[in-house]
Amino acid sequence: MSGITKIVRDDHTKWRCKHCKHINDMAVTHCTKCNRKRGIGAQAIDSHNSLIGELQITNSIGDEFWEYADYIEVAIQDPEQ
Repeated sequence: MSGITKIVRDDHTKWRCKHCKHINDMAVTHCTKCNRKRGIGAQAIDSHNSLIGELQITNSIGDEFWEYADYIEVAIQDPEQ
């Protein structure tokens, strides 16, 4: 995992509610299914609905601090080679 940041990554387009597991757009701060506010433990989701991180901290003025998984490049090698 990378460090905790206030800057939302470009590929972070959605979030998963920790209460009902519904996936919401980042522009929405309250879950469209259960109406709970996005909070610590909400999962960061990309446009392919893949988990890329988690909300770690919210402060008293509403700033959110996310921790993202590191970008990992996986090379697939042909076993016949």
